[in-house]
Amino acid sequence: MGIFSQNSDEAIKWFRMAADQGYVDSYLKLGSALLEGDGVAINGEEALDWFMIADENGNNTAAVSIGLMYRDGNGVPKNADEAIKWLKIALEKGNGQAALEIARMHLNGNGVPKNIEEAIKWYELAVEKGSGLAASEIARKYRDGNGVPKNAREAIRWFRIASEKDGRFATDIAQMYLDGNGVPQNAAEAIKWYKFAVEKGSVFAAADIARRYRDGIGVPQNAAEAIKWFKIAFDKHFPSAGEIARIYRDGIGVPQNAAEAIKWFKIAVEEDATAASNIGRMYRDGVGVTMNVDEAIRWFKIAAEKDANYATEIARIYLEGKGVPQNGAEAIKWYKKAMEKDTRTAADIGYMYKLGEGVAKDGAEAVKWFKIAADGGDNSAAENLGKMYEEGKVVSRNKEEAIKWYKLAVDRSRSGEALLRLCGE
Repeated sequence: MGIFSQNSDEAIKWFRMAADQGYVDSYLKLGSALLEGDGVAINGEEALDWFMIADENGNNTAAVSIGLMYRDGNGVPKNADEAIKWLKIALEKGNGQAALEIARMHLNGNGVPKNIEEAIKWYELAVEKGSGLAASEIARKYRDGNGVPKNAREAIRWFRIASEKDGRFATDIAQMYLDGNGVPQNAAEAIKWYKFAVEKGSVFAAADIARRYRDGIGVPQNAAEAIKWFKIAFDKHFPSAGEIARIYRDGIGVPQNAAEAIKWFKIAVEEDATAASNIGRMYRDGVGVTMNVDEAIRWFKIAAEKDANYATEIARIYLEGKGVPQNGAEAIKWYKKAMEKDTRTAADIGYMYKLGEGVAKDGAEAVKWFKIAADGGDNSAAENLGKMYEEGKVVSRNKEEAIKWYKLAVDRSRSGEALLRLCGE
């Protein structure tokens, strides 16, 4: 919804203003918002009105939206005849998706008799209108024998048509040759089609080739080729730097090379928090580098800023005193940081107080933190609460509270231990 994507109410206000001033695109967006209840109350009748106004003003997508409303009974009574009527109107205005939607109706028997021949006819028309997706759907029917006799040759023919319009579909041909699905297994032919997909702009194809070379799936394992294709994917803005880093870190087909691994993990930090945490673990555990807890903590902090879950790594370092003086208060600080992402982390604080790890034993504090974790869905915390109230060692014995928490653990996960404790009552 433009610059107001985080504020649907504000976006709707501006769409209405734009619609009042005759901006055609706003008719369609307002209709979609009313149909989906995005920032406004769902109102199928008003959505239909705006779609019709958009159609009258030349928008060739609006008629598809109307057709799908009638096909699915979304905001209007289900009516296959009306659906097809509006989809044909869209098709006359040059919208190829309309032919694809009619094909799906005939294929699935959605409001019309199931008719594969009629479906294929409409799929072919959608392909003529430029839909690679339509060609791929026909191909999959022939590949899988879904509604038509299984026919690998026809499948590949349609995948070729699809891939000319959208290169990613060439990977389907590659997969057939790799698996020997209706054709002789042929790794060279598979790689040829993967390369075709890459040439057509599919970054996923480059990453897929890379993984196959890395893992030796369908082709001989070849780390150099894997790295080459991951780099091609990376150059096309696919987040594959972490994949390259792991090859060097783990020595997958190449000598282990920590410096190269860290280089690529650092590049990958911009892509995701996992990369920063991987560097942190290498320094924490001395994997290929000199153990350096300060560096480990630095990288875990970077990871935690991107994903609070990684704050638990820092918390454990301080709790265990691994390369630093044990510091329960610092551990709790970082566990609390992790709770920004997942309140179940409160269970770790609960264990600290229950067992006296890094802090003085404190039953009331343990119960407080276990309750937060249990309320967040942590079943082990619920079990611990049950035990604590049953045993009465760190809190006063309370049979009713014990049963309550055991029952919660059983209801959520069929916890065997909690169930046994309840059966013993």
